[in-house]
Amino acid sequence: MNSTSKTRREEGNRTIRILLYAATCAAIVAAAGLGLSLILEQSRIADIERGALTTAEARDLIGTGQSPALLLAAADSLRLQEQDDIETARTLTAEALERQPAQPVAWARLAYYEAALAGGLNEEALSALQTSIRQCGYCDKDLMRWRLGFILNHWADTPEAVRLDVFRGAEFLRWWHIDGAFLAEAHQKANGLGIPFREYQKAVVTSVRPQEVLN
Repeated sequence: MNSTSKTRREEGNRTIRILLYAATCAAIVAAAGLGLSLILEQSRIADIERGALTTAEARDLIGTGQSPALLLAAADSLRLQEQDDIETARTLTAEALERQPAQPVAWARLAYYEAALAGGLNEEALSALQTSIRQCGYCDKDLMRWRLGFILNHWADTPEAVRLDVFRGAEFLRWWHIDGAFLAEAHQKANGLGIPFREYQKAVVTSVRPQEVLN
């Protein structure tokens, strides 16, 4: 090998090393920037959860490209005492779900906001509720409890198929043997509203235990 070829090879290797070094530095800087951004966002979310956000400030977040987590934290922080609060929470939640739709709890909250604004279980609220059920039929006990209370409050507007879906969740709560008091209270509430609670429980009785579905 002549000296010219050797020199060219060495120069080529040197160039590759420089490029690899530059790429590594760029990756480190990018990772550091991302880590800092995440830390700042988590700090901001913590501030929001402590109540450091007004309705006007929450409204200003709409359409600004904030993360779904921050938008949902802002929506959850509102007291929902005024219609403006509910409308803002609804818009923040809808924007978060548009960007990250696989969030069954957020869909349930959207159902609540839509129903509160409409004064009943309208088409938008029902669609959000059904999406929540499809995404997480039996995976969250608190969500199943909430759905049962929600449809009892909107019984006349709730389609039969959705009633049965929610009562299947209540049946799972019964299997877990930890919701006797909750179900007794729900039964009492249903009786006061003229809802045949026991009949719906009987309609969805299953011999399948929750762990057989979830495992």
